[in-house]
Amino acid sequence: MGDTGGDEQYCPSCGELLEPTDYFCPQCGTENEAADGSTPGVARDRQRTDRSPAENGGWESQPERQPTGRAHSGDRQSQQTRRDETNRGRAPPGLPGLTRDSEPGWRPIAAGFGLAVLSIVLLLTFTLLSAPLVGILQLSTGAALIVGAAVGQYFGFFGLALAYLRHTREFTWTNIREYLGVRFPSLKDLGMVIVGYIGILGLVIIVSIIITLLQVEGAQNESAQQLTESAGTDPILIAGVFALMFFVIGPCEEILYRGVIQNRLRERFSAVPGIIAASVIFASVHVIALGSTDPIAVLTTISVLAVTSLVLGAVYEYTGNLVVPWLLHSLHNSILISAAFFGPGGAATVILAHRAVELVPL
Repeated sequence: MGDTGGDEQYCPSCGELLEPTDYFCPQCGTENEAADGSTPGVARDRQRTDRSPAENGGWESQPERQPTGRAHSGDRQSQQTRRDETNRGRAPPGLPGLTRDSEPGWRPIAAGFGLAVLSIVLLLTFTLLSAPLVGILQLSTGAALIVGAAVGQYFGFFGLALAYLRHTREFTWTNIREYLGVRFPSLKDLGMVIVGYIGILGLVIIVSIIITLLQVEGAQNESAQQLTESAGTDPILIAGVFALMFFVIGPCEEILYRGVIQNRLRERFSAVPGIIAASVIFASVHVIALGSTDPIAVLTTISVLAVTSLVLGAVYEYTGNLVVPWLLHSLHNSILISAAFFGPGGAATVILAHRAVELVPL
């Protein structure tokens, strides 16, 4: 690599200023033989690509390296924004605003809807494919629904999300972890789960009151209704439903809708429109689970789901940790299911229990 004197090093191919730890030029990919800890002529445990950072979704040309705050030509302002956010103690998920400012706005929206529709197709396909397993195990109706939902969710949502990031975006596993923002929750993160649930509860009650005043009814979520009815009073099946909420539906839906779709939107849009668009996509695909042909009833339930999704998207944006909306999503669903199973006669519980089956975002 070229050296112009002093401690500064520049790439002889493109003139990019290099850090001592750069194994390859982050702009053009030329190998830096003078990098700290490197041995000229010896292969390093780095991956090299001929593609520019923008073509690889904003990652530098060594995919194993985590993105830094150092500005590259053409991206200095957006890199400064990310550095300022990190210095405030927040590690934002994804790559908001880094590489796709000139991209047409319709493209990430179309990608989000496309992934959402494909996830439903895969969900239904793998749920049906689980039928032989159900027959072999001779499961009851309730157990069959739980197993089918688990298989469909893991392949249709979780699997699709990872396949998209790994093969379409060509991220390494290290990149994927940072892009999603997956880490053990701190006390602050757990506090945001509680704050987020209070926000969801308040919004759901307000929306429920508005729905009552407008004298409209929401459409029932048939998937949730079948789960609660098939479980009945069997304690094992009831425990299975709660396990489904926490370990299947919560993580599987959040990795796709927040981790992939919302992050993809955030690469092009700022926080508010990105969260809103992701919430609309999340709510609209639930039409398939609603047992109604009344457009007003469907729109009513979709609106409630969108409000819930706004809070999920906001806590993800604030914490940068995918585990937070996962826990919040699971907690919200579980409390609504609890209201359907065990709800007493409290005023707030009556509102939730009355709408529990139709509002649970399965």
